[in-house]
Amino acid sequence: MISVEQLKLLIHLKQYGVADKETCHLFVSDNALRPLLRYKYISYHDWVYRLLKKGAEETAHIQPLVTVNGNPGVIERALKTSRLAALFVKLGIQSAGVLRDNVFIPSNKWREIRKGVLSTARFNGMLIHNGIKLAVYDIGRGNMDWQAFAEGSLFYQKYGNYQNQPTGMLLVCDGDPIGIAEQILRYTISNRKALMKRTRLETDKKWSYSTGPIRLRPNYERVYITDTGGLAETLRMAECAKKFVDYFMEYLHGTDGQYGYDVDVHPMRYFVNPQGDLLKFAKCFDTVKSNVKYNEAVKASGKPAPQVDYHMILSQKYERIVKMYDLPFSYTIVKDSFIQEMLYGTDSEEH
Repeated sequence: MISVEQLKLLIHLKQYGVADKETCHLFVSDNALRPLLRYKYISYHDWVYRLLKKGAEETAHIQPLVTVNGNPGVIERALKTSRLAALFVKLGIQSAGVLRDNVFIPSNKWREIRKGVLSTARFNGMLIHNGIKLAVYDIGRGNMDWQAFAEGSLFYQKYGNYQNQPTGMLLVCDGDPIGIAEQILRYTISNRKALMKRTRLETDKKWSYSTGPIRLRPNYERVYITDTGGLAETLRMAECAKKFVDYFMEYLHGTDGQYGYDVDVHPMRYFVNPQGDLLKFAKCFDTVKSNVKYNEAVKASGKPAPQVDYHMILSQKYERIVKMYDLPFSYTIVKDSFIQEMLYGTDSEEH
């Protein structure tokens, strides 16, 4: 008789078709995996585990979510999606093909829900959890071709409604998340005149599928990056993003910001970013660079430049990012204890 953990693995293989050894170990140990192979519940070939007829009979009530053929590219993508789904199961988030809370929906099922989005092989699925909807990508070490307009179409308002409108993007990487984040931001800021435009993000124009390094656009809303070990905390940070802004707006006695910044306390404009939103870093760099250029033009005309200062509030782990460019803005690092209180406890006055 199979155990509950073994049954969970069989269900996962029924939903996603394939899994690698690392993914299987998220459900069972080697000692529990070997009987499934011995008694023909699953097979192992070319480093990939698949469900056999006996395993399919045990999970007859489960509907497959992903169809996998023999194409190596399809298998590789399915393995990535399978791994992400297994990680979410460990966090209590199940997989499904329907729109509801606390669920991971693979990309093919999401396109059935939100019809019209452009096809892309990079998007793994949509995570819906505690009010946030994040387009999830397994980006490995960040060295992948990125179809900027195809990925952006996931966020087009014309392809759905409020209930299925994504609120951000989650990049799951292997290696150093901060180093990969710096790489993404460099590509974005080096092309910021084209990428960071706030107009014409949605269009009926037929796009050519040109590719390039991962780069950000404003309609991604929020972009978080993490490795598998930091996944739970990153999701909690994403859920509390508005809570951080509300806290500092009250603490600083400020008003709602505009053009990407969060809190306005003239002459200071604050970007509140303890959660490490990469798009907020990009907006900060873009805004400050534009402000420097504007001030230079005003001074060249013989007029006094307006007094506006920018400031970012962030956590210690993202200090490397804020130091990427030598720009005239300041920053404050909030204590880890304050962040933990905001995420899991009561609000704290000490920061």
